[in-house]
Amino acid sequence: IDKGEAPVIFGDGSEAFDFISVEDCASANVCAVKSKSTNEFYNVGTGIRTTLLTLAETLVKLTNCKVPIRFNDRSEQTLVKNRIGCPEKAKKEIKFEAKIKLEEGLKNLIKWRKDHKAELIYRKLKARASI
Repeated sequence: IDKGEAPVIFGDGSEAFDFISVEDCASANVCAVKSKSTNEFYNVGTGIRTTLLTLAETLVKLTNCKVPIRFNDRSEQTLVKNRIGCPEKAKKEIKFEAKIKLEEGLKNLIKWRKDHKAELIYRKLKARASI
């Protein structure tokens, strides 16, 4: 999308995931550190199912992408088509609950990328020069 190219989905876009913002992930870590819980595992997620198609459509909308989503065949099938965690244990035991909705998190990511684009280009050029 940054290059003006179509976003690509491998498959039909029906595979779904539990997308969570990095800010919420950081918050989950703070909640875990502050809790009395030890030696436990938690799903850090929203519990919300978002398909790859929905994700791509949201990105297209937020970036005003003018190129339609492209679908490619999958070269291999995944065994698990839906990866959505249950956040109830984290909510109950460490008092973590995701607060940032998908669209808001994507807006934040897009803004961060725009704000740091020059730095990213500089780092890539510097990395190439050191090879």
